[in-house]
Amino acid sequence: MLMQGIHYYMNYYGTFNEDKRSRNYIPDTMVKRVIVAFIIYMLVRTGGGLTLDGYNLNESPSLGHTTSWPFIVKIGRWLIALDFFFYCYHRACHTVRFLWKIHSLHHSSK
Repeated sequence: MLMQGIHYYMNYYGTFNEDKRSRNYIPDTMVKRVIVAFIIYMLVRTGGGLTLDGYNLNESPSLGHTTSWPFIVKIGRWLIALDFFFYCYHRACHTVRFLWKIHSLHHSSK
């Protein structure tokens, strides 16, 4: 039922419909940049989880002092931190000239 709702929403707003929401394909010259961006994105997501839990190079990875916290609280904390990070990153992409040169491709695809 949830997936049907998501599919309906995406279809209604044009995610699956090129007439409503056209997107250009990635040019061959940009494939390498997209792959590098994806790898950096995955490293940041993984590294963020380790640093938020106080990762120490001399110890095995563990949840440390947060072990007693409910799982949903841990997930919520991570999602809030991740959302804040991407807000700051996206805001910087619009204000820092160097980042805007890269980010402007996101706004130019139609």
